[in-house]
Amino acid sequence: MDIELKRLEARNRQLTSRLKKVEAVNGLTGTEITFSDTSILDHRDEKVVKAIVADELEMVTLADLQELYRNHTDIRDRETLRSRIKDLTRRGPFEHEQSGMQSSVWRFTGLADSSNNSW
Repeated sequence: MDIELKRLEARNRQLTSRLKKVEAVNGLTGTEITFSDTSILDHRDEKVVKAIVADELEMVTLADLQELYRNHTDIRDRETLRSRIKDLTRRGPFEHEQSGMQSSVWRFTGLADSSNNSW
């Protein structure tokens, strides 16, 4: 029973942490991640960048970005995803790090005007 309780407590901590991140990305609490200048991002791209900040990701792959768009926006179409990712990584806060046969990797450089929320 003690082992099961510890497992459930650990799961509760995981879920609580994930909920805080989702709320911050989606503005469901007063701790929403905000950017003072989002002129380079539309609302979908902004959600993806907020998710990267909330998850404290430094390096992102093509698969990561596809998953973030699918989880945090209404974009599902493969061609639309490809176009959005290409546009975001070219004009957004990213540096191209690596190209491979199947995937690319970008370093998230952050936004100078993003708030400093701690998770």
